[in-house]
Amino acid sequence: MSIKIGVKQIIVRGVKNFRVKKIQALKLSQLPAKYEEGEHVFLNDYGRLYHITASHLSQILILREGEKYNEKEFCAALEKCKRCGKILQEINKALKEKNKGWDKEMTFVI
Repeated sequence: MSIKIGVKQIIVRGVKNFRVKKIQALKLSQLPAKYEEGEHVFLNDYGRLYHITASHLSQILILREGEKYNEKEFCAALEKCKRCGKILQEINKALKEKNKGWDKEMTFVI
């Protein structure tokens, strides 16, 4: 699943901003365990998108539904999402290859 961020472009005091209307992303419990080992992004139950650094020393709120962000802040959040999305894509590809053929049905006769 992709991260989907619905925004409205607004002007606040002459400055371009983005108001986050809706965020759709996977929650941490829905992501592969290996993804949690490194840098990652996840959505919590309250419409907040968090970024975890590779060292796990900080959990940084990057976007929240209903909040406004200037262009620089919003673009920085998008870059983090893209970087972490690429990591997740690589993990999913490796897991698909590793688990290939595992979804068979078997019958054991004892």
